[in-house]
Amino acid sequence: MRLSMLRGLWLGLWAALALSAQAGGLFLWEASQAEQRIWLLGSIHLGKPEMYPLPAAIERAYAESSQIAVEADISDPAAATALLPLALLPAGQRLDAELDAEQRTQLSKVLAELGLPATALNAAKPWFAAMSLPTLWMQQRGWQPQYGIDLHFLQRAKRDGKPVRELESVLAQARLLDGLSAEEAQAMLSATLAPMARGEMDAQLDAMLQAWRQGDTAGLQAVLDASMPDGAVMQRVQNKLFNERNRGMAERIAALAAKRPLLVIVGAGHLVGPDNILRLLQARGFQVKQY
Repeated sequence: MRLSMLRGLWLGLWAALALSAQAGGLFLWEASQAEQRIWLLGSIHLGKPEMYPLPAAIERAYAESSQIAVEADISDPAAATALLPLALLPAGQRLDAELDAEQRTQLSKVLAELGLPATALNAAKPWFAAMSLPTLWMQQRGWQPQYGIDLHFLQRAKRDGKPVRELESVLAQARLLDGLSAEEAQAMLSATLAPMARGEMDAQLDAMLQAWRQGDTAGLQAVLDASMPDGAVMQRVQNKLFNERNRGMAERIAALAAKRPLLVIVGAGHLVGPDNILRLLQARGFQVKQY
C-alpha cells in the first residue's frame, strides 16, 4: 500500500466518528475561566468544497486565537510512515482469513462497490480496515481531506506562523487502536461493514453534512446512534475511543489555556456524551457556551 494512499486514509480516520449532540447554531463552543479563553470547534475531517467559506464566528475564533490545538498533526507526511508497522498484518497473514463468512461477504460487496479487488485490504489489520473503508467510500463520493476542517486550519496556522499543538498524535492514536483486543477490532469492522453493505452509508453521510452545516447536534447524534451497534464489546470500544481519550485531551487543553484564546479542533464526537471534553472542562471550573 503506497504511503500517499495510507496518509490519505489516516486523514479521514475519525471522519465517521466526528459527530455531536444537543441543539445549537454551530459546532463551536467558547470555554472561559477568569482570563482564560478557549474556542472548541467540532470537526468533520473530510469535507466538500461547499462547506466553505466557513461561518463568520468560526473565522473569528481562528483570528482571535494565538495558537491552535488538534488531536494530531495530520499534515505531517512522516505520520503515515510511523503508523505503517502498526496498521498492517505480519507477512503471510491475510485479513480475509481472519473474517467469518458474513464479514467476508460484506467486505467483498463493499470493495466491489468501491471498484477495488477483493484482496485490496488483505494486508490491513481489522481495525485499520474498519477505519479505512469509510474514508475510501467518502473519497469516492467527493469528500476530500483538503476540505476537512482540521487540515484547513492546520495549513492556515502554519502559513500564518501560529503554533500548532497536538493533544495526542497520529502514532498515539494508532497505538490505541492496535491495542484493541481481537474481539473489539472485529466488532469495529462488523459495525463498519454492515451499513455499507446494506447501502445506508450515503444517507448517513448526507445527514451528517446537513446536520453539521445547520448546527443540528441532535441530528448528528442520531447518525452516531444509528451507526453504533449495541453490546458490551462495542461499549468497551466506545469507552476507549472516546471517554478515556476525552479525559486526556481535556487535561491537555486546560494546561494550554491562557489569556490569549486557544482554538481547539477535535472530532465533534468528543464534545458529546457523559464524559465529553466540554463537561470535563466545566468540572474544572470553565463556563461553556455554544455559538
